This record gives sequence, structure tokens and C-alpha cells, in this order.
Amino acid sequence: MKKKSFTTRQMALDAVLAAVCAVLGYYGPDLGNMKITFEGLPVILAALLCSPLDGAAVGGIGTLLYQLLRYGVTATTPLWILPYILCGLLVGWIGDHCAPEKSFPRLAATVLAGEGLIFLLNTLVIYADSKIYGYYSYAYVFGSFWIRLGICAAKTVLYAAVLPGLLAALRREGAPSRKARQRKAVTARRAALTPEEREKASAAICQRLLEMPRLQQAKTVLSYRSLPEEVDLGALHDALRQRGVRLCFPVSLAGGVMEAWEPKSWKQGRYGIFEPDRADSVKVLPEEIDLILAPCVGFDKKRDRLGHGAGYYDRYLPLTHAAAVAVAFEAQKLPRVSADRFDRAMDAIVTEERVY
Repeated sequence: MKKKSFTTRQMALDAVLAAVCAVLGYYGPDLGNMKITFEGLPVILAALLCSPLDGAAVGGIGTLLYQLLRYGVTATTPLWILPYILCGLLVGWIGDHCAPEKSFPRLAATVLAGEGLIFLLNTLVIYADSKIYGYYSYAYVFGSFWIRLGICAAKTVLYAAVLPGLLAALRREGAPSRKARQRKAVTARRAALTPEEREKASAAICQRLLEMPRLQQAKTVLSYRSLPEEVDLGALHDALRQRGVRLCFPVSLAGGVMEAWEPKSWKQGRYGIFEPDRADSVKVLPEEIDLILAPCVGFDKKRDRLGHGAGYYDRYLPLTHAAAVAVAFEAQKLPRVSADRFDRAMDAIVTEERVY
């Protein structure tokens, strides 16, 4: 696990989620000797949104508050808190390595891992409580096993259903997230490249692209005008024009809408990127494009692409039948991109060292 520094904003988010954790635990419905609680939801939310440490912090502080408010301090108080700390660490670790938001089954399996851990450890804690205080009988501890297992399964389905909406809402509001942290880290690595390193790597990438069979067969290619810190595809564009390939470039519109235009002239568009001037350029329909070259902030070996966060390419790619190739420096590689179900994996990613 990498060392992580907490910002004020991060701590504020964790504090709010910990409070929610305590409330969901305290006000859970009582069924005789059995209490159904939902404090695992904010723990899993924090772990997926941010990191294992955030999940552990929310679980530890939230369940501590709940235990103090409802039961006070007992010999088993730490044992009731530990499962939620471990749940946060486990789910956060899965979030760092497996991109659990890519599909509902994957997300449900991740939630089940966290809730299942809580369920199993809580069973042991109930048993310990029964031995120390005699509050629970041996028959209850193991006789209620299957009922509590069913509740665990039901909560897994419920959490997996509501988590995508909660995660998306928090990200839209600018909450600190794993994606934001990854963008910051990779952008810093890319900015650290010298102009000479960037020029040499860009030349190697252009050569690799020219050797790709998919590009050699393409008649219409959607490419991009690079920013100073991005891979420079100028040499590739010149070579493609000499081959007679039709080149078009993206125009970013309001609402995350992107269009492809064959340029006759240029103007500076959104985010300071030069794009075709629609006043005299030619619009290219999505179905006319054979290959798309996309910039990216980061990538991983699974070919998941980390963009700038506006979602233009994620919305545009499903409109086409084109192969999608992301272009990046090897320095932009991540162990695992924090991707969700709306993030489409690329057909290939090309760096100066290899083609993924």
C-alpha cells in the first residue's frame, strides 16, 4: 500500500462519512436480539471512492461512535470495530487493483468480500461476547447464522445497486477521489519529462503507430492536436496525409458532446486546445471513421484509459465502429486505472516502448 497524505478536504469527507456510518448503525431496525445495521455502506463507499486508508478511517471512527452511543465502552468494543476497519482496507485494496466498478457483477463481488468479512468476524465477536457476558446463547450465535447470512446477501445486492449512483454524485460534486489522485500523480510524472525525452518518445510512438496494421488499413482517422505535455503526433499526421488518409479532429461542445471535423482552418476551443473551425471545415460522421487516436492522462496494462474527466471520448466511442487506440508515454502507466462501467477499454495503447 502506498503512503497517502490526507488533505483537509479529504478529512472532511471522511468525517461526514464516519458520521453517516454511526447514524446508520444506531438507527438500524431491531429484531429482538438481532439488529440490522447498514454502517458498512459508507465504509465501502469511502474505500471505493478514495483509498483503503479512507475506508479504514470511516469504518473505525464511525463504528466507534456507534458503539459508544449505544453500548458505551466494554471489553469487546475493539472487537466490534475491527471488522469495519478490515472491510475498508480490503475493499480499498480491491479498488486499487481490480477496477470493481467496471461491471455490476464485479462490484457485487467486491461488496460481498467486504460485507462477508464483516459477517464472519462479527459471528466470532458475538461468540466472544456470549462467553464474556452471557448476553448471547451458544444456540443463538450459530442458530442465527443462516438468517444473518441471508441479510448479508441482501445488503450486498442493495449496496451494489446504490453505490454507482452515490459514487458518481460525489465525483460530480468534486469530492476527493482515487481518479483525481491518479490524474495528479501521472500528470506530475509526465510533466517531469524533458523536452528531449518527449521529442524522442513522440517520434518512437509515431513510428509504432505507422507500423500498426489497423492504421495502415484505415481510410479515415480521428486524431487530436496535442498539448505541449502530450505525445506530439505531428510527424504521424504528415505521413498519413502523404498516404492520402483523411484526417479529422475533435470539436468539444457543451454537455460533453464531441464531433469530428476535417479541418480547413483552426481556432482555439475549450480547454485551450486547437480544433477545426466549424465555419469552414467539413463535418465527419461517426460511422465514417475507421480508427480513433485518443490522448490520455494515464493507462494500465488492461488497456483502461484515464482521461481528463469530461467524458467526451467515452460518449463518442459508442457512436462509432472504429478501433480506439490511446497514445501515451510509458511514464503515464498506472498499476490499475480507477475505471467504471462507462469507461471503455481501448483496443490498443501505444507508448514509446510497446503496444498494449
